[in-house]
Amino acid sequence: MAHTKKKEKPKIVHDDAKHEQEEEEEKERGKKSNIYFLVAIGFIIVGIAVFITIPTLVHKIQLDKNTYNKFIFQKNGRFWMTEIERNNLQNAIPFYFHPRELEDIPAELNLSGKILPLTMNENASIIITLDPNLNTTAVQAGVQISRITGERYHILNIQTRSAITNPPANYVGNATFPLATCKDATNATLVIWLRKGMVNGIFSEGNCIVVQGKDEDELLRSAEKFTYLILGIMDH
Repeated sequence: MAHTKKKEKPKIVHDDAKHEQEEEEEKERGKKSNIYFLVAIGFIIVGIAVFITIPTLVHKIQLDKNTYNKFIFQKNGRFWMTEIERNNLQNAIPFYFHPRELEDIPAELNLSGKILPLTMNENASIIITLDPNLNTTAVQAGVQISRITGERYHILNIQTRSAITNPPANYVGNATFPLATCKDATNATLVIWLRKGMVNGIFSEGNCIVVQGKDEDELLRSAEKFTYLILGIMDH
Protein backbone atom coordinates (compact mmCIF):
# COMPACT_ATOMS: atom_id res chain seq x y z
CA MET A 1 0.00 0.00 0.00
CA ALA A 2 1.54 3.28 -1.12
CA HIS A 3 2.31 5.89 1.44
CA THR A 4 0.63 9.26 0.93
CA LYS A 5 3.25 12.19 0.94
CA LYS A 6 2.39 14.83 3.45
CA LYS A 7 2.07 18.36 2.08
CA GLU A 8 4.38 20.99 3.65
CA LYS A 9 2.60 23.83 5.31
CA PRO A 10 3.46 27.21 3.74
CA LYS A 11 5.60 29.55 5.85
CA ILE A 12 3.62 32.37 7.28
CA VAL A 13 5.28 35.78 7.70
CA HIS A 14 3.59 37.43 10.53
CA ASP A 15 2.31 40.95 9.86
CA ASP A 16 4.07 42.29 12.97
CA ALA A 17 7.51 41.17 11.81
CA LYS A 18 6.96 42.62 8.34
CA HIS A 19 5.86 45.91 9.83
CA GLU A 20 8.94 46.07 12.06
CA GLN A 21 11.19 45.45 9.04
CA GLU A 22 9.53 48.25 7.09
CA GLU A 23 9.95 50.60 10.03
CA GLU A 24 13.68 49.78 10.26
CA GLU A 25 14.10 50.41 6.55
CA GLU A 26 12.24 53.72 6.87
CA LYS A 27 14.45 54.77 9.77
CA GLU A 28 17.55 53.92 7.74
CA ARG A 29 16.32 55.98 4.82
CA GLY A 30 15.57 58.84 7.21
CA LYS A 31 19.09 58.71 8.64
CA LYS A 32 20.60 58.85 5.15
CA SER A 33 18.34 61.76 4.20
CA ASN A 34 19.42 63.66 7.32
CA ILE A 35 23.07 63.03 6.50
CA TYR A 36 22.60 64.27 2.90
CA PHE A 37 20.75 67.32 4.20
CA LEU A 38 23.46 68.15 6.72
CA VAL A 39 26.17 67.70 4.07
CA ALA A 40 24.27 70.01 1.71
CA ILE A 41 23.85 72.62 4.46
CA GLY A 42 27.57 72.32 5.20
CA PHE A 43 28.46 72.98 1.57
CA ILE A 44 26.12 75.98 1.50
CA ILE A 45 27.67 77.44 4.68
CA VAL A 46 31.18 76.92 3.33
CA GLY A 47 30.17 78.47 0.00
CA ILE A 48 28.71 81.54 1.71
CA ALA A 49 31.82 81.89 3.89
CA VAL A 50 34.08 81.69 0.83
CA PHE A 51 31.86 84.15 -1.05
CA ILE A 52 32.16 86.64 1.82
CA THR A 53 35.83 86.03 2.64
CA ILE A 54 37.42 85.97 -0.82
CA PRO A 55 36.53 89.57 -1.79
CA THR A 56 37.89 90.75 1.57
CA LEU A 57 41.13 88.83 1.06
CA VAL A 58 41.43 90.05 -2.53
CA HIS A 59 40.90 93.64 -1.36
CA LYS A 60 43.57 93.26 1.33
CA ILE A 61 46.04 91.70 -1.11
CA GLN A 62 45.34 94.46 -3.64
CA LEU A 63 45.69 97.12 -0.92
CA ASP A 64 49.02 95.66 0.20
CA LYS A 65 50.16 95.51 -3.41
CA ASN A 66 49.23 99.14 -4.07
CA THR A 67 50.72 100.46 -0.81
CA TYR A 68 54.19 101.94 -1.22
CA ASN A 69 56.38 103.08 1.67
CA LYS A 70 53.22 103.28 3.85
CA PHE A 71 51.43 105.47 1.29
CA ILE A 72 48.18 103.91 0.08
CA PHE A 73 47.53 104.26 -3.65
CA GLN A 74 44.19 103.67 -5.32
CA LYS A 75 43.51 103.46 -9.04
CA ASN A 76 41.00 106.01 -10.28
CA GLY A 77 40.57 105.88 -14.03
CA ARG A 78 43.99 106.51 -15.57
CA PHE A 79 45.41 108.02 -12.38
CA TRP A 80 46.93 106.68 -9.17
CA MET A 81 45.60 108.63 -6.17
CA THR A 82 47.25 108.99 -2.79
CA GLU A 83 46.64 111.19 0.24
CA ILE A 84 49.31 113.72 1.21
CA GLU A 85 49.06 115.73 4.41
CA ARG A 86 50.97 118.98 4.78
CA ASN A 87 50.32 121.87 7.14
CA ASN A 88 47.22 120.10 8.53
CA LEU A 89 45.76 119.92 5.02
CA GLN A 90 44.86 116.59 3.43
CA ASN A 91 45.07 116.39 -0.36
CA ALA A 92 44.24 113.55 -2.73
CA ILE A 93 46.90 113.94 -5.42
CA PRO A 94 46.71 112.18 -8.81
CA PHE A 95 49.76 110.65 -10.49
CA TYR A 96 50.14 109.03 -13.87
CA PHE A 97 52.41 106.28 -12.55
CA HIS A 98 52.61 104.13 -9.43
CA PRO A 99 56.00 104.42 -7.68
CA ARG A 100 56.83 100.80 -8.53
CA GLU A 101 56.61 101.70 -12.22
CA LEU A 102 59.39 104.26 -11.73
CA GLU A 103 61.92 102.28 -9.72
CA ASP A 104 64.04 101.71 -12.83
CA ILE A 105 64.84 105.44 -13.16
CA PRO A 106 68.16 106.28 -11.45
CA ALA A 107 68.20 109.30 -9.17
CA GLU A 108 70.87 111.07 -7.20
CA LEU A 109 70.52 110.61 -3.46
CA ASN A 110 69.07 113.39 -1.27
CA LEU A 111 67.86 115.60 -4.09
CA SER A 112 65.05 116.80 -1.83
CA GLY A 113 67.79 118.32 0.32
CA LYS A 114 68.34 120.91 -2.40
CA ILE A 115 64.66 121.94 -2.38
CA LEU A 116 63.38 121.74 1.19
CA PRO A 117 65.72 124.47 2.56
CA LEU A 118 64.09 126.90 0.12
CA THR A 119 60.85 126.64 2.11
CA MET A 120 62.59 128.53 4.90
CA ASN A 121 63.47 131.46 2.63
CA GLU A 122 60.50 133.60 1.62
CA ASN A 123 62.59 135.15 -1.18
CA ALA A 124 63.53 131.79 -2.69
CA SER A 125 62.11 130.66 -6.02
CA ILE A 126 62.17 127.76 -8.44
CA ILE A 127 62.40 128.00 -12.23
CA ILE A 128 61.21 125.01 -14.26
CA THR A 129 62.70 125.27 -17.73
CA LEU A 130 62.56 123.19 -20.91
CA ASP A 131 63.16 123.27 -24.63
CA PRO A 132 60.15 124.99 -26.28
CA ASN A 133 60.35 122.50 -29.15
CA LEU A 134 59.31 119.61 -26.90
CA ASN A 135 55.70 118.48 -27.09
CA THR A 136 52.85 118.94 -24.60
CA THR A 137 53.81 115.79 -22.67
CA ALA A 138 57.02 117.52 -21.63
CA VAL A 139 54.96 120.55 -20.59
CA GLN A 140 52.79 118.25 -18.47
CA ALA A 141 55.96 116.92 -16.84
CA GLY A 142 56.72 120.46 -15.72
CA VAL A 143 53.18 120.88 -14.41
CA GLN A 144 53.50 117.68 -12.35
CA ILE A 145 56.52 119.16 -10.59
CA SER A 146 55.21 122.72 -10.17
CA ARG A 147 52.01 121.60 -8.43
CA ILE A 148 54.19 120.08 -5.68
CA THR A 149 56.81 122.84 -5.42
CA GLY A 150 54.30 125.70 -5.86
CA GLU A 151 50.98 126.53 -4.27
CA ARG A 152 48.62 124.13 -6.07
CA TYR A 153 48.34 121.75 -3.10
CA HIS A 154 49.98 124.03 -0.50
CA ILE A 155 52.78 121.51 0.04
CA LEU A 156 56.06 123.43 -0.42
CA ASN A 157 54.58 126.81 -1.36
CA ILE A 158 57.78 127.95 -3.07
CA GLN A 159 57.35 130.56 -5.78
CA THR A 160 57.61 128.52 -8.99
CA ARG A 161 57.96 129.98 -12.47
CA SER A 162 58.22 128.61 -16.00
CA ALA A 163 60.97 129.34 -18.49
CA ILE A 164 62.46 128.05 -21.73
CA THR A 165 66.06 127.07 -22.42
CA ASN A 166 66.38 128.53 -25.91
CA PRO A 167 64.44 131.08 -27.96
CA PRO A 168 62.06 129.74 -30.63
CA ALA A 169 61.68 131.47 -33.98
CA ASN A 170 60.40 135.06 -33.73
CA TYR A 171 60.89 134.97 -29.96
CA VAL A 172 60.64 138.24 -28.10
CA GLY A 173 61.89 138.02 -24.53
CA ASN A 174 59.21 138.54 -21.90
CA ALA A 175 58.54 137.93 -18.24
CA THR A 176 56.04 135.11 -18.94
CA PHE A 177 58.57 132.82 -20.61
CA PRO A 178 62.08 134.06 -19.83
CA LEU A 179 65.18 132.17 -20.88
CA ALA A 180 66.82 130.05 -18.17
CA THR A 181 69.33 127.20 -17.94
CA CYS A 182 71.43 125.75 -15.13
CA LYS A 183 73.74 128.78 -15.48
CA ASP A 184 70.97 130.92 -13.97
CA ALA A 185 70.73 128.91 -10.75
CA THR A 186 71.77 130.57 -7.47
CA ASN A 187 71.51 129.78 -3.78
CA ALA A 188 68.08 131.44 -3.71
CA THR A 189 66.90 130.35 -7.17
CA LEU A 190 66.81 126.66 -7.94
CA VAL A 191 66.54 125.74 -11.62
CA ILE A 192 64.86 122.47 -12.62
CA TRP A 193 65.78 121.64 -16.20
CA LEU A 194 63.56 119.15 -18.02
CA ARG A 195 65.45 117.81 -20.98
CA LYS A 196 65.85 114.89 -23.35
CA GLY A 197 68.94 112.74 -23.09
CA MET A 198 70.42 109.37 -23.91
CA VAL A 199 69.16 107.84 -20.66
CA ASN A 200 66.51 108.51 -18.03
CA GLY A 201 67.77 110.03 -14.79
CA ILE A 202 67.57 112.75 -12.16
CA PHE A 203 70.72 114.46 -10.95
CA SER A 204 72.06 117.82 -9.86
CA GLU A 205 74.55 120.30 -11.25
CA GLY A 206 75.24 122.81 -8.49
CA ASN A 207 71.97 124.61 -7.70
CA CYS A 208 70.32 123.06 -10.74
CA ILE A 209 68.44 119.76 -10.89
CA VAL A 210 68.27 117.98 -14.24
CA VAL A 211 65.24 115.79 -14.87
CA GLN A 212 66.02 113.78 -17.97
CA GLY A 213 64.13 111.39 -20.23
CA LYS A 214 64.94 109.56 -23.45
CA ASP A 215 61.82 111.08 -24.98
CA GLU A 216 58.84 113.15 -23.82
CA ASP A 217 56.98 110.16 -22.42
CA GLU A 218 60.03 109.07 -20.43
CA LEU A 219 60.52 112.67 -19.33
CA LEU A 220 57.06 112.56 -17.75
CA ARG A 221 58.05 109.38 -15.90
CA SER A 222 61.24 111.00 -14.61
CA ALA A 223 59.31 114.10 -13.54
CA GLU A 224 56.84 112.02 -11.55
CA LYS A 225 59.65 110.13 -9.85
CA PHE A 226 61.15 113.50 -8.92
CA THR A 227 57.86 114.53 -7.28
CA TYR A 228 57.80 111.24 -5.33
CA LEU A 229 61.34 112.01 -4.13
CA ILE A 230 60.29 115.48 -2.99
CA LEU A 231 57.31 114.07 -1.08
CA GLY A 232 59.36 111.35 0.57
CA ILE A 233 57.30 108.58 -1.03
CA MET A 234 60.44 107.32 -2.77
CA ASP A 235 63.97 107.76 -1.45
CA HIS A 236 66.14 106.82 -4.43
